[in-house]
Amino acid sequence: MNHRALYVLALMLIFAIPIMPGYAAQNPYFAANSYWGFNSTILTAYPGAYNMPLTVQVRYIGPVTLYNVSLKLVPGFPITPARGQGNVTLFIPELTPGTTITMFGLFNVSPKANVMVYNESVSASYVMISPYGVVPVSQLVNYSLPVTGFYGVKLAGFSTYPTVIYSGERAGELKAVLVNYGNVQAQNLSVSVAFHGQLAPLYSGSNSAFIAYLPPGQPINLTFPFSINSNEAGTYSSTIVVSSPAGSWNMTVPIEVMPSANFTLSSESYATMNPGSSGTYVSVQVENSGNAEAKFVTATMLFNPVFTPYAPSSENPIIAAESINSTLGNMLPGQISNATYVVSVSSGLKPGVYYLPVLISWYQEPTMQQMHQIIEVPIRVSPAFSLFDGSNSTVLIIAAVVIVLLAVMVFLGRRRK
Repeated sequence: MNHRALYVLALMLIFAIPIMPGYAAQNPYFAANSYWGFNSTILTAYPGAYNMPLTVQVRYIGPVTLYNVSLKLVPGFPITPARGQGNVTLFIPELTPGTTITMFGLFNVSPKANVMVYNESVSASYVMISPYGVVPVSQLVNYSLPVTGFYGVKLAGFSTYPTVIYSGERAGELKAVLVNYGNVQAQNLSVSVAFHGQLAPLYSGSNSAFIAYLPPGQPINLTFPFSINSNEAGTYSSTIVVSSPAGSWNMTVPIEVMPSANFTLSSESYATMNPGSSGTYVSVQVENSGNAEAKFVTATMLFNPVFTPYAPSSENPIIAAESINSTLGNMLPGQISNATYVVSVSSGLKPGVYYLPVLISWYQEPTMQQMHQIIEVPIRVSPAFSLFDGSNSTVLIIAAVVIVLLAVMVFLGRRRK
């Protein structure tokens, strides 16, 4: 502080003489302006922005020299000081006309702000000397604060994988393309999909995503796997929800599940099977229980540890392997077709029910997409070396025959004696 400022301060403390009305023409005049950024970097503020650098320039027009000048930013809606940012103040011992003071701070913009120009102010307090004495003065200097940035998210396109989803399929994917249609970079976007009807997330978290940054005009591709919990065809709406500090956006997309064939086991028949038996015929009847025709249907026996295709040693194994495929042709809804296989049973099995897997393959109109479905055929394996199949009637018959034979043997023995 120079000697003149100290002299003025002393006069204030001793005399505290107010300015007379006649000296109003000498009232100091300030002008202020602001911009978002620092030095040569210019930024655009938007609702919900945080840690934004704000530069405020205060120019003292005149007409007299001021002393002990204190300037302080007075933030009002829609801005608040950033975390850790205290009051932005400056002290100038002596301020001459034509001087520009630059003030800088970090501020957050309220998410509730509108895209418009707001009025903010700087508090100025100083000491001025007049012909009538020395007096402290305080005033507010207004400046304009632009909040002209905005961002928003919209759905630029969507598709599913497979492109056409048929009833009977168990899972699919929703592919969404989102774009920022604003003029500033979007930040901290949380995206989630609410699946409706028979659709649900395929696994925990498969319906959500996080986008840290999304520049204006740049599309982003997101994929959300989902499960299909029914064989019913229909159109199921799903809602994509995008949330951000500046707001949220909802977008509805329809996911269509087309009618399709569906296969169930109608019946099965086979001879008695024992562990280690071979060359046993198994006849399987399958029904198209869906609501659409299946084209070029085949039923293929799948290899497993229990049942294997029967292949005689005299037969070419390649030819024998072809016997696992049965061609059923086209099958209308409700139609039943038969497939027959010759199988061998693994030795060392415990008695019980085992399953023979059969793969049903077909092409589904109108896209001729290849479809697959596995049917499990239950087959009972009886104990090895059994004289009966386990039914009560058979046991009684065999027991009666044994008793009759024993009686005949006893009778013949007595006659010989």
